[in-house]
Amino acid sequence: MKKFIKILAVLMAMLMLVSMATACKSTNEEIDSFLDGSTSINGDDDNGENGDVNVDDEGEDPSENTDNGKEDDKTTGKEENNNPGKEDKEDNKKDPTGDNVDDKKQQQIVDEYEGSKKYDADANPLIAESKALNKGIGVSFDLDTTGFVKNNVKLADLKGKTFIMITAIDVPFFNYKDASGKTVSEWDWWESLRSEYGLKVKYIKTELSKSVSQNLTYQSSGKQVDLVPTHRSWFPQWMNLSQPLDPYVNTNLIGNSPGVDLRTLEQTKWGGTYRCIAPIGAVDVIWYNESMVEQLGLKDPHKTWKEGKWNWNAWKDFLVSVPAQGPTGKTLAPWSQAEHDSCVFWPQTAGLTLFEIDRSSKEPKLVNNFNDERVEKSLVFYSSTVKGVDFVSRRTSTDPWNEMYTQGTVIMMNTMYLCKDFSDNAFAKSNKFNWVPYPKSMDSTGVDMTMSYGATMMLPRKMKVQKNAPYAVKFMELWANRFTEAIFDFQKAGHLQFNYAQRKEYYEFVSKNNYFGIGYRVLEVLTGDEKEYYNQLFWSMYNNNWNTATAIEQLRNLAAKACEDVVKFGT
Repeated sequence: MKKFIKILAVLMAMLMLVSMATACKSTNEEIDSFLDGSTSINGDDDNGENGDVNVDDEGEDPSENTDNGKEDDKTTGKEENNNPGKEDKEDNKKDPTGDNVDDKKQQQIVDEYEGSKKYDADANPLIAESKALNKGIGVSFDLDTTGFVKNNVKLADLKGKTFIMITAIDVPFFNYKDASGKTVSEWDWWESLRSEYGLKVKYIKTELSKSVSQNLTYQSSGKQVDLVPTHRSWFPQWMNLSQPLDPYVNTNLIGNSPGVDLRTLEQTKWGGTYRCIAPIGAVDVIWYNESMVEQLGLKDPHKTWKEGKWNWNAWKDFLVSVPAQGPTGKTLAPWSQAEHDSCVFWPQTAGLTLFEIDRSSKEPKLVNNFNDERVEKSLVFYSSTVKGVDFVSRRTSTDPWNEMYTQGTVIMMNTMYLCKDFSDNAFAKSNKFNWVPYPKSMDSTGVDMTMSYGATMMLPRKMKVQKNAPYAVKFMELWANRFTEAIFDFQKAGHLQFNYAQRKEYYEFVSKNNYFGIGYRVLEVLTGDEKEYYNQLFWSMYNNNWNTATAIEQLRNLAAKACEDVVKFGT
């Protein structure tokens, strides 16, 4: 009898194991069927029309609240672990908190790596004059030598891992050309990591207006989210979805990874801890058609900047000097910028951002500069200038990037240009384009600057699989470096056709002069009449029926309240 009971127990155990294996297989297949490649959130059609990176800033009604709280019922969010035993052994070997670290090996990396290499252009593997275009999936140097991630986590350690994320916006941020000449988008690149590193990146595609709320919903409900891609518009709500990076990165080596933006890391400290990994060069500067400037006999903005004379008045004079029609009789518009962006960017030209993170505070905290007179002065100057010229509103234009790069009807605009590839367009290839910083204000506080686009990645505050964290950070380092290299390769091979001196100048400027301005949606927490005041501020940037100074006055006290409320988001 005892023997029978033992046999029965063994049979039952075997049945349970088979059932568990089948259940795991079903779970993995269900996730694969939903997330293998790209998927739209809330039933949106993947093949639907995608806007450009700034379309959300211009095309939507700022009074809309799109947080519907709905989850996609096709996603299980269950953990995928193809080889639990092996992974557990690896995790014990590389404890992300710093225990069981091979200190001697890590110290060797620290001793051998040249920290100054990051800003030595001739030695910089991402922009060196002799470097060939990178047409591959990985970066053009050994990313395992940086010592950036603790415990000597390497790219090889990403094999067998699966990361799930919700995108910050419904278009990819960067692209590059592969060996066959095909354009590879950021999202194509995510999918290619499977063949290169054995890493699965599965993402849910969503638009900006839903991305923060969807991340919060997924984390709160316990679904698997391993990475949080971000966009500048929703900071600091994004920050409240994050956990510190400090346990996983060597802070003394944080500047060693050539494509990781040190300035953004420092400017986005939240509660005194590092939160955001960003690529270098993912910034907004002002781009213009240099060939048409020459044809029209206008003063070249880049030369004006090099002479030390690029300021508000020089920018205004340039816009006014653009004729109504070009050489072929086409109507010309001198300027295009997202109206919402102007509220974030232009105060910084006078030396401050509208809102900023209090990086010294041990608790998450925002600094409100709304009452500083420079805010009103900068925004009133900007709005009065664009109302006096033929301004292309991104609320009304379907594609100002095409108007500039393929049609030549827009002469100058702010943009992170890399989001669109015009290298096969005849007009783009036959015209030279150049850049300048934002023009500084006329007083002593003014600065030449670029504005960080806010294309960053973070660790989610709630991870279903917390042991994925150090490997997710290594992925972020890879992402930031490939992103950065794509930007500077594109200047050499894309429609911009920059020579080495130009690439070097651009890299060195943006890596030292970019600012991280907190997005205008800090004010999204306002409701009722207060929300109407918020809308009026952005309308006043381009609509003569609204007065910018009046709109600012209505928001002075409300801005402080909004800062307090938004820090509580998601808590």
